[in-house]
Amino acid sequence: MTKHETISIICKILTLGTSNSHKNTITSLIKNSNINWDDIVKISTQYYVFPSLYTNLRSANMLSLLPDDLVAFMEHIYSLNAERNKTILTQCHEINQVLNQHHIFPIFLKGTGYLLSNLYTDIGERMIGDIDILVPKKRALEAWKIMIQNGYINLEGENTVLLTFSKHGPRQAHPNKIAALEVHRKLLRNSTNTFYENTIGHTVKTESGLLVLNHQYQIWLSALSNYLEDFGYYGQTTPLRNFYDTYLLSHTEETKNSISLIKKYSKYVNSYLITCNYFFNIPNKLTYNNSIEATTYLTSLLKDIENPKLQADKIATTKQRIKPKYWKTPLNKAIILCKAFYSKPYYNHVIKKIKEKLTL
Repeated sequence: MTKHETISIICKILTLGTSNSHKNTITSLIKNSNINWDDIVKISTQYYVFPSLYTNLRSANMLSLLPDDLVAFMEHIYSLNAERNKTILTQCHEINQVLNQHHIFPIFLKGTGYLLSNLYTDIGERMIGDIDILVPKKRALEAWKIMIQNGYINLEGENTVLLTFSKHGPRQAHPNKIAALEVHRKLLRNSTNTFYENTIGHTVKTESGLLVLNHQYQIWLSALSNYLEDFGYYGQTTPLRNFYDTYLLSHTEETKNSISLIKKYSKYVNSYLITCNYFFNIPNKLTYNNSIEATTYLTSLLKDIENPKLQADKIATTKQRIKPKYWKTPLNKAIILCKAFYSKPYYNHVIKKIKEKLTL
């Protein structure tokens, strides 16, 4: 199967619960042996939706149609992920409790936010990497240090200066905890209006009292965390885990309402939504603003979808072109150099930059 065909089949499986048409199509394909399960496993694993395939096929009572060894493998991965997620949720509550003691009330973002707010009814379905939290801008470094005092380790060496001018501090991990932690001071890298203070009004409390984004902002961040922050828009990628998050969110929130939350990001969110809509293909779901720009984007993506090297090259080129503004600005360069004389983190950062220049 082509990558396009494989992704389309995966998306149909992920929507078995809401589309009889998709259920009939998948049933027919399985019975006629027209599905290459090796391709399905490869792509769904690459895009972190493999456990979701299992839960959807199980809910649709279709596991009996699959090869026994595939079902056994699915059940094994699902079970491991379920146990991991239970541990991660416990870790989230511990982090929240520690920071609350210092009157810091973090907002849990992305994967953990979805699990905490019960977007996924099955705890084993969503695969999670790091725990991402958003804290007040002026207390970000303090929150990061509090976690160090509570047994977390800086995974990126001594350079804590990153909290001063990037969106999050160095990743942290606890030797007895399963997930790494990222303490964010803002949602997007080069944005001045996505700090905690701008975001707190768009949050809700979970049943257990933790803060998460409301569904409108979760859709918005799901789109931009890949299409902007991970350069997916430029690489014309198909982030199926993000797409599936958005599909679930669309059950309670019209997705196109998220497009204009911050106008300068509208084209990224709209391009993401038209692509998501195309692959999931559920009427009246995953709405977007129909425009020449969006349809042109989708046409270009579909043209290049079978060429992953081209996608990677586009992302690499974009990363080279879009350098972090904090280092490009002469004034910020001067400030950083001055601080390097009395601040060890700034000194380490400057030395690192010099070494990078010398190796070019």
